Amino acid sequence: GKICAILYSKRVSKTPMETTRQRVLELIKRHPQCTVSQLAVSLEISGMAVRRHISSLQGEGMISAGMSRQPRGRPVLRYSLTVKGEAQFPHTYDRLAIQLLDEVSRASRPKQVKRLLEHIGEKNAGEIAPRLAGKTLSGRVSELAKALTEQGYMAEYRVQRGKGLRLIEHNCALSEVSQRCPVICECELEMMRKLLGARVIRTEHRLQGDPRCSYLVTPFRRHRGNHA
Repeated sequence: GKICAILYSKRVSKTPMETTRQRVLELIKRHPQCTVSQLAVSLEISGMAVRRHISSLQGEGMISAGMSRQPRGRPVLRYSLTVKGEAQFPHTYDRLAIQLLDEVSRASRPKQVKRLLEHIGEKNAGEIAPRLAGKTLSGRVSELAKALTEQGYMAEYRVQRGKGLRLIEHNCALSEVSQRCPVICECELEMMRKLLGARVIRTEHRLQGDPRCSYLVTPFRRHRGNHA
């Protein structure tokens, strides 16, 4: 991930209500603009039960609703996380990382700062690399998604027929740091390319206003040539 390994803390025992509430937040995080019916299907509970959780979360300012027109039928309400809702997900060490970057930036040149971040990224990649060794491209992407999730990025991968593999980060564990120092995102992209040994293109970027970061992963094309 971006510089630091952000691990989820061990969860204490929760009541069914608290567990479902967290799952509602996680689903809206993963699928922005989702509806009550979509949440009900994913959670395997009634629409009425979903609405109770939605009402509670809206009352706490965790989620917001927007009306969406349908090609057919009546408009439906779609739900997204608010800034307060986003804050419920891992953003660990942001403040400390920002302070450290500020101090380093004052004492160093931009190229030196970038090199430092690249060095930290390479160290992180070195810890992940053994988990990817000997796997197919699909296996490497799958394992990288697991490693990123362990670091707080809520990552997953999907197979897109005819296009390649899609790696998605639903959460940015260092959101504020990335905004302050966007070069971190470029270091992460380079780390992915090296780890996967493949062509990686960022197709969605939170810093550009997208709700998540998404990457298209495809194998390098092999060029045939004559060799002496």
